[in-house]
Amino acid sequence: ELINYSETSLKDEVKRLTHGNGADVIYDPVGGDLFDQAIRSIAWNGRLLVVG
Repeated sequence: ELINYSETSLKDEVKRLTHGNGADVIYDPVGGDLFDQAIRSIAWNGRLLVVG
């Protein structure tokens, strides 16, 4: 699934797609402003992979 974060909140869209559970793995090659939303989108015991 692809999320266009310029049109919607990353956190809200991940929660919607996962029925409120959050993502098991988030791959973040960008960082910056989206890091905050990404960390809040992770499921319990999920992983955030930051590259770069």
